Amino acid sequence: MLIHFLLLLFLLLIIYFLSRLVTARFYTLLFLLTGREGFSMRILSVILLLGTIVHEVAHFLAATILRVPTGELSVMPQLETINNGKSKQVKAGHLEIVETDPFRQTLIGLAPMVIGLIIIYLIGKLLLPDISLILNSKFLIHNSLVIYFLFIISVTMFSSRQDLQSLIFIGPIILLILVSLYLIGVRVFFEEKLTMQITVIFSDLNLYLIISGVTDFLVLLLVTANLSLWQKILKKKIVLN
Repeated sequence: MLIHFLLLLFLLLIIYFLSRLVTARFYTLLFLLTGREGFSMRILSVILLLGTIVHEVAHFLAATILRVPTGELSVMPQLETINNGKSKQVKAGHLEIVETDPFRQTLIGLAPMVIGLIIIYLIGKLLLPDISLILNSKFLIHNSLVIYFLFIISVTMFSSRQDLQSLIFIGPIILLILVSLYLIGVRVFFEEKLTMQITVIFSDLNLYLIISGVTDFLVLLLVTANLSLWQKILKKKIVLN
């Protein structure tokens, strides 16, 4: 079970970076072709709309459950300045949340990723029949919409750095508590049957994340190739750091 969990964390890290690259280069390509920032953002919002709705609704549900007041909700992507103004990234939508304690802020920030993983698992489990046929062209055609859903959810389920600022404070505290419990001899054991069930769930989820990650990578290659081609055709170069 531990190996599957570590693999899950590794896959999430890879998909996180792929999602940032895909959305940034999508926007750059659109801006290169249209020359209009607002219009490019609107096109991008349509492409990412389903995932953005899931993302912001997850924030809203978590805030509601934790009794944290919310304000304006938007599903329009925005350019977000990061690294002290040195670079930018595309932020999919936003939800205004009243400032609260770091623990609840962290849970609200992580909600889209948790909901996203649940949706990816359910999509894979219920809508993908036999994964062994994935390299078959008919499989890809018949399940193209399902793979699209996996792509959209995977590139929009990660929260921005601003949403997860409180994790910098909460993360070390949780880690310290876990290490302390381990050192004083506290252990948590699951029944063998439950352990096997959890392992199977992690195994299946990792498989669906691999499919999502490969799809994200292929889309990234396609967008990057088109960006390079149109930069040569138009003799213009736009860089979104």
